[in-house]
Amino acid sequence: MDRTDLIIELFKALSDRTRIAIINYLKEGDKSSSDIQQALNRSQSTISQQLKTLIQNNIIDYREVGPKKIYFIKNQGVLTLLLNATRLLSNLNKGKEDLYVDNDYSDIFEQRPL
Repeated sequence: MDRTDLIIELFKALSDRTRIAIINYLKEGDKSSSDIQQALNRSQSTISQQLKTLIQNNIIDYREVGPKKIYFIKNQGVLTLLLNATRLLSNLNKGKEDLYVDNDYSDIFEQRPL
């Protein structure tokens, strides 16, 4: 796989509302899958499937604590990427209604120190 393929895979991994919501929730700190499921009000199977995709793409990781897996953002650069994507959309659509930031997840794009 060359660099272009890797970029495509990264953007595919980020192209899902639930996965963005998981990233948004994990930026608050490390969480178990049951914490994520309750916070996002999604089924266990949906959360498991989306966590797997994020792990496979090196966006998040987990550590085992007893019988639980605790998930965390593996590289904070993903938050910078999402912030920059939002800024780009804003610049591309100056003067138009901002349809690109979903209010449910917009705080993921707040600037945070890395």
